[in-house]
Amino acid sequence: MNTLPNKLRQLLRGHDGMTTKQLSLLVDSCPRDITRSLKAMPDAYVDRWTGPERGQWAAVWCVVEVPEDCPKPG
Repeated sequence: MNTLPNKLRQLLRGHDGMTTKQLSLLVDSCPRDITRSLKAMPDAYVDRWTGPERGQWAAVWCVVEVPEDCPKPG
């Protein structure tokens, strides 16, 4: 199943960060849904800001590769 978070993860892993506007154009979803999904993803983070464009700064999102074997500290 290719859910929105999985689509976002796949796109972000192939780029050096993207804004919600860029992502929304690629996955055909509104920026508000993109932002909501990114904020809920534990591996997504704001790497930097770009702009200002028309007085607005835009967050550039990235994802981190989470290792499969990540033991919890004792």
